[in-house]
Amino acid sequence: VNLGVTIETNLDAQDLTIDVLLESNDVSLESIGLTVLIVEDLVTGEGTGYDQRNYGNEDENHPYFEQGEYIEGFEHTNVIRHVLSGFEGDEVNIESHEGRWSVIFDTDNLRSDVGEYTVIAFATESARVGSPILNAGKLSL
Repeated sequence: VNLGVTIETNLDAQDLTIDVLLESNDVSLESIGLTVLIVEDLVTGEGTGYDQRNYGNEDENHPYFEQGEYIEGFEHTNVIRHVLSGFEGDEVNIESHEGRWSVIFDTDNLRSDVGEYTVIAFATESARVGSPILNAGKLSL
């Protein structure tokens, strides 16, 4: 399936407008599911809230055997912070070969600077859990 996913953003004070444009020449596509996320690019573990639990501590075949309960300073990448669409995706009509999805997000809901986040959008065959992903796009903020 030929499906383009383009993400555009505009920041006005604390209001972040996110637009996702979907384009396809495939006449069989009338609508698709679209899931849009904001992820934090990197979170470094500090304390029990973010340090990675070492589940291999008791397993002699695990690389972290007997190396403690928590792996301090563990780096988590692409941590999902906000799901802006429905979890299973929002239905977007693309009968005319083009569809658009938009939302305004209050950046006061972010834990750190806007530049430490990325918007990820992925399109699926339908707005239901388990539907195959057709294409995805991402844009660093």
